[in-house]
Amino acid sequence: TNQPINIVAGAEGDMWFINGGPSPAIGRITPSGEITEFRSGIGSGAPAGLALGPHGDLWFTVEGKTPAVGRITPSGEITLFTVGFNAGGVPAAITEGPEGDMWFTDAGDINAIGRVTPGGEIKELGIPQVYLRPEDIARGPDGNLWFTGTGENEGEEFINEVVRLTPGGTFTTFVTPNSAPSDIATGPDGNLWFTGIGAEPKLPPVIGMVDPNGVVTINEYSAGLRSSSNPEAIAPGPDGDMWFADAGTTPAVGRIGLGVPPASQTPPTVTGAGQVGSQLQCAGASWSSWASLQPSTSMFGIDGYRWLLDSRAIAGATSQAYAPTAEEVGHQLSCSVTATYPLLNVTVLATSTGVAVSAAPAASGTPPPSTSMSSQAPAPPQRVEATMTWTFGWTRKYTLVESLTVHGVPKGGYVEVACKGKGCPFAHNHSATVASVKHSHGGGHCRGHKKCSAKKPHAPPQGPSFSLAGFFKGRHLQADARITVDVLKKGWVGRSFEFTTRSGRSPSVSIACLAPGSTDSGKGC
Repeated sequence: TNQPINIVAGAEGDMWFINGGPSPAIGRITPSGEITEFRSGIGSGAPAGLALGPHGDLWFTVEGKTPAVGRITPSGEITLFTVGFNAGGVPAAITEGPEGDMWFTDAGDINAIGRVTPGGEIKELGIPQVYLRPEDIARGPDGNLWFTGTGENEGEEFINEVVRLTPGGTFTTFVTPNSAPSDIATGPDGNLWFTGIGAEPKLPPVIGMVDPNGVVTINEYSAGLRSSSNPEAIAPGPDGDMWFADAGTTPAVGRIGLGVPPASQTPPTVTGAGQVGSQLQCAGASWSSWASLQPSTSMFGIDGYRWLLDSRAIAGATSQAYAPTAEEVGHQLSCSVTATYPLLNVTVLATSTGVAVSAAPAASGTPPPSTSMSSQAPAPPQRVEATMTWTFGWTRKYTLVESLTVHGVPKGGYVEVACKGKGCPFAHNHSATVASVKHSHGGGHCRGHKKCSAKKPHAPPQGPSFSLAGFFKGRHLQADARITVDVLKKGWVGRSFEFTTRSGRSPSVSIACLAPGSTDSGKGC
């Protein structure tokens, strides 16, 4: 009688799902297949939507006599929030918003979009087209919420739309010409992708694309789908394509190519002699930029480095360096790097080739040349893993820096920020050097300009944050102004963020590495 539905990845490597059967529950399944279900605290309703929140908790909606939004911790502790719903509320799909709140659809007596803060405060916004029933909702790369909707207006015409909702509460509707859209998700190409059946019986099902930048455009694709297809859930995969479930007459899983390169561009390499007691280094992994973002190696608990012996993980070996032991002689050592893309929540893995472990050389007055320091490859430099959050307001005439914050500057590191172009109030600034590190959570917000975008990782890495917005003094930056933020530490591979302002749209973003001592980002590192 169990009915598992709506599965999502958790922050620690487990998967979470809803059991919508007679005894509703939130379930957790480990990579090895161990299932635990949590029922205490759900109440008498039925869980419907499920999504990962900004701090590792899962959030879910509850349909029933008492509508609710619930939060469940990785250990299974459930808290329900029931105050703030419209009368007759039926909360369904849920997603994390650009500012750390959770947003959900409500297709009850009053069609609405709801917002719930991390503390559980709920507020609902009625959809201006009162007949439009919201279906699914996703956070867009432009810093707004996007949801699908269908309905019948006062003239008894069926209306099918994709709707943009700003964090400030402004709705803008875009008609889908040939389809009734259902699920929606952000893709690696920076567009939003949705599934839909034909808007009329004679029209085919589609996979649709919304370009949110500038003048919003919608394209719909049917080639490759059966006439009896019913595409539903859709999500990005680590190959750079969008994957969807087809619940039609012939059930299937489908993929639509976006022309985006796979996440992993270069796997890490193991450098060092491979001898017992000598230190090996894992470095050199490079990743594609998806939706103008690079993945983080510290966003989730599963992210980071791991060492493997004959392809099996070594317990506790999760740093960038590793020294082989005598018990490992004759075996193969390799390393892997796991990283997660902010916004997309796509976790990717890249693994090096193996290195044979050999015994330490016998002690002698003069070591053989093959084990001398001069013959060993130098250990690669460590890498700055800082991240950034940003918020820009823009019009056709200018761009404003609302917030610009660097997170996770390492001890001994510093930040350099430069601005070049019309409207820049300074040319170059240099932060103080970090003396110590501690955990820090930063974020951006939007403050009511004509348009606004914000991007925020789930959890910044270790190290302090530097807010750079004050340097810009609210000045109006003209088109093609360039802001460069370099996070540096002597002898380390740095990280460079470059923002180029554009007329009537959000700035373009480029993220690259910076070789030690170099000013040419993306080269030699």
